[in-house]
Amino acid sequence: GMSMTNLDCTVVNCAYNNDKCCSRNDISVKGDDAVVPSETNCGSFLLRTSDGAVNVSHCCTAKATDVSCEACGCRYNDSNKCTAKHIGIAGGHADEAGETECSSFER
Repeated sequence: GMSMTNLDCTVVNCAYNNDKCCSRNDISVKGDDAVVPSETNCGSFLLRTSDGAVNVSHCCTAKATDVSCEACGCRYNDSNKCTAKHIGIAGGHADEAGETECSSFER
């Protein structure tokens, strides 16, 4: 079956961030050759505009997310799917995907 991950996100500038939850059902983590977390990034990042959040009516607390991952060097990567039960995406006030990272990357 599909591997689902509980996702914590601190990228407040991302339009999909709803109170540290991701309002998307799936995200993509980039960083084929990553050896440390800072070499990964969230490829699904979308800069929040002045309009505010993407219209999200539901609270997504503890909602599982389908995480596809290109960071082959990570111990949680199994055929480009994240097998970790829980991961964190970090980046605070990032303006672009490259300023985000999967803080749970582990070799």
